[in-house]
Amino acid sequence: KRLGGFFKVEQLLDISGLQSNTFNQIKRQITASKPLISPISVNTSPENDLQKNPYLPYAMAHAIITYRAQHGSYHALTEIKKCGLIYDELYDKVAPYLTL
Repeated sequence: KRLGGFFKVEQLLDISGLQSNTFNQIKRQITASKPLISPISVNTSPENDLQKNPYLPYAMAHAIITYRAQHGSYHALTEIKKCGLIYDELYDKVAPYLTL
């Protein structure tokens, strides 16, 4: 619920307690869909909305908002990497949940 949905089945492996052998047994019975996700705006959402995403802990959500306050609205979603705490692997995980 906190994530807002899964855009790929492999994200289930991020769930604490789900073992890879269990995942391998059930993965053919599961689907994920990006269109069902309601993305959060990095340009208009407050910090606490960004923090609701489990991939964005406080420090990262705060850095996104601080950078926005200092530099203005983001023009491309990839610009969130400029805040200094969003590395490529994290960006790939969180980008489907964000919008401008």
